Amino acid sequence: LYNVQYDVIHENLEEFYASRLTNDYESRDFELGSMGGYYTYDEIVERLNDIESSFPDLTNLVPIGITLEGRDIWAIKLSDNADSDEDEPEVLYTGLHHAREPMSLMENIFYMWYLLENYANSDEVQYLVDNNQMFFVPCLNPDGYTYNEITDPNGGGMWRKNRRDNGNNYGVDLNRN
Repeated sequence: LYNVQYDVIHENLEEFYASRLTNDYESRDFELGSMGGYYTYDEIVERLNDIESSFPDLTNLVPIGITLEGRDIWAIKLSDNADSDEDEPEVLYTGLHHAREPMSLMENIFYMWYLLENYANSDEVQYLVDNNQMFFVPCLNPDGYTYNEITDPNGGGMWRKNRRDNGNNYGVDLNRN
């Protein structure tokens, strides 16, 4: 209609993304996940438990809801008084609104480890943790993410929404609908 010229760069975007995934590289001291380097849902829960058990004085891990398919949605609070509600600024970090964007999950996990591992030896990090209540919800969409894990266990799944049955189609885009 408008004579817009375009080039198709990748005929199969899902195949392209899957081809870029690997479990064969090393990343600092972080354990990579089994889904193309990204964590599966169970590995997310395991990592959050590792964080809390490694830094019990600075963290508080709690389930904040249950998905339509019965999975917990986990939040972890980082603060110098993680078990208390203080009169400090509150910051929310979230990931995986869209099930096919696992880097948002990994960045949340990596940032938490950075803050906690550097708390004792960085004035800047200590200031952030001592003067804020930071809440991390690294996986807002466990059902959609698990669906990608089932359909593409090596990573690269392209399902975006949650898994709500809307009668004539599946899914709700969590940050739009």
